[in-house]
Amino acid sequence: MIKAAEKKIYKKEEADAIFRNMIFTTDYGKLSDADLLIEAAFERLDIKHKIFAQLEETCPKTAILASNSSHIPPEEIFPKVKDKSRCVVLHYFFPAERNILLEIVPMKETDPALVDYAMKFYEFIGKAPIRVGSRFGYAVNPFFEGMFLATILAVEKGLATVKQADTIVQKTLGMGVGPCTGHNLTGGNPLTQHGLQQYTSIIMPWFRSPKILDERVKSGVPWETAAKGETVEYSQEIYGAISNRAMGAYFGIACEIVDSGITNIGDLDMAIESRAGDDASFQNDESGRHKEVP
Repeated sequence: MIKAAEKKIYKKEEADAIFRNMIFTTDYGKLSDADLLIEAAFERLDIKHKIFAQLEETCPKTAILASNSSHIPPEEIFPKVKDKSRCVVLHYFFPAERNILLEIVPMKETDPALVDYAMKFYEFIGKAPIRVGSRFGYAVNPFFEGMFLATILAVEKGLATVKQADTIVQKTLGMGVGPCTGHNLTGGNPLTQHGLQQYTSIIMPWFRSPKILDERVKSGVPWETAAKGETVEYSQEIYGAISNRAMGAYFGIACEIVDSGITNIGDLDMAIESRAGDDASFQNDESGRHKEVP
């Protein structure tokens, strides 16, 4: 919030008002009258199970128990909760205070009235929620992690440098920043690595964590993307090779997600547009320029 105020995303008085309405505590007793609880801990089931066991003991039986997990199906998050009708995944996207996209992921025990309420509530406060069926990664992360994979696979094949591939995919798909730049900004390499490793068996073998990503996760070194104002040069041949692969991956991944039945074309299209549009907020500060050369 402080950084958001410094970047003029919020006026100082708005940021101050938000802080005045927030309580920071490690005392679960402070949550005894809460109506909606959203867990946003590490992607570890033992931690999540412990948190919800404590919340179930402390909070009203009418309280909604939600998780902000980015991948884990609700069936694995809430197996020990006695009343599963009040459990749901509410998956926000980075940066949560500005990104309007939200995935609502119920399980079969979730009360349909709760899902309807969540859809209306988030629409009322300015979010763009979509209902998604339960599957590891839900609907949106496999898409963007898959586009990142397509980008770095092209680099691993020697078709382009990271800067070139990142810039070309950005241009091809009309993104605010390229996939690698986005991962640098969010520190997303470890989470994407884990997601890709799981998608291999859950979705299809094309999804996997390649050696080039494994090495980056191990070293912690960011991707070599374009600096602010830097011009990235590439030939028409390189542009065609990367662009064609990006478009092929784009439609292949989108078709698989829709065909799986966890969402529909309209919601997926809106989600992708919203997510890509939010990436544009980084464009002026983080993205370089590009130039085709003979």
